Amino acid sequence: MNQNPRRRSRSVSGQNPLARQSSSVSGQSTLARQTSSGKNMTEGPDRKTSTTLTPSKGTAGPILSSVVDVEYIPLAVDLCNWVAEQTSSCIEIDQFIACLQDGIVLCRLINIMNRLKCEQSGEPFKLVHFRENIGNSVFFARINIETFVRWSKGFGVSDNDTCTVSDLVDLKDVMQAINNVFSVGRKCAEMGLPHPKSVALEMEHGMRYNEIVGLFDPARTSLSLEERAARDGLIHLINYRGLGALRSDATLTEQLGNWKKRLSGKWAGTEIPEPVPEPLPTPPPPPPPEIMEAKMGPWDGDEIIHLIEQYRDQINQFGD
Repeated sequence: MNQNPRRRSRSVSGQNPLARQSSSVSGQSTLARQTSSGKNMTEGPDRKTSTTLTPSKGTAGPILSSVVDVEYIPLAVDLCNWVAEQTSSCIEIDQFIACLQDGIVLCRLINIMNRLKCEQSGEPFKLVHFRENIGNSVFFARINIETFVRWSKGFGVSDNDTCTVSDLVDLKDVMQAINNVFSVGRKCAEMGLPHPKSVALEMEHGMRYNEIVGLFDPARTSLSLEERAARDGLIHLINYRGLGALRSDATLTEQLGNWKKRLSGKWAGTEIPEPVPEPLPTPPPPPPPEIMEAKMGPWDGDEIIHLIEQYRDQINQFGD
């Protein structure tokens, strides 16, 4: 990929700002870390297999808005919704990173995209095996994420756009982990598979996400019509994903406080999939119209009066 959020950030300072932001928790797994009292704190509920609920429910991992630069919060929220929708999962958006850390939902995404790709190409579908019920095991979480990273490369994502196991499990580079998921979404779009709305935004305007967020820079005083359309497209996406409506002259950096409040307690996906509507029964054909034969006579007195009233105007014209 030509650009990704991580590469753009490092081109400025040589270091990923997200890695700096997550330094306070770097090296600690949210699957199991120590509390201030020294007791082991479980970072997730018992992993019961479910087709509609990810292990994120009830976790207490890193808050999304605290480990992602503000201009990439809309991207992360969109990816969270896409992953939840495709895997029929329920994900607390603020806990999106914690949800990804055991690799379960990512491996579910693997098999769903593989199946859709095989249905499209006619190739035989091969199930990718992974661990669903891993409890608080960091070992199996690492295996799941390694499975996802290797699959990403086989799916067409470049080495430059994939993350490492430690980037996600140990929070060494949260942005690169997000970029890995985003790059998978881009590949899905290239293959005609379901993809994130942020990828659709890039395709519609022929601009990378980094370029579109740059249009909100107050220093950009003059924008072309296409640039204005791309900026308005991101404003629409931000509003669509529940982050609120923005003015056309708003900057993204000033939205952090508002977005933190809006994301608190907000979930993506659904625990129970919407029922598939049943086809409506075919209605019976309408009866044929009743054909009334014109009566040519003889008529009774009431019928004659009715005819006179009906044709009074024509009769008066003849009288004149």
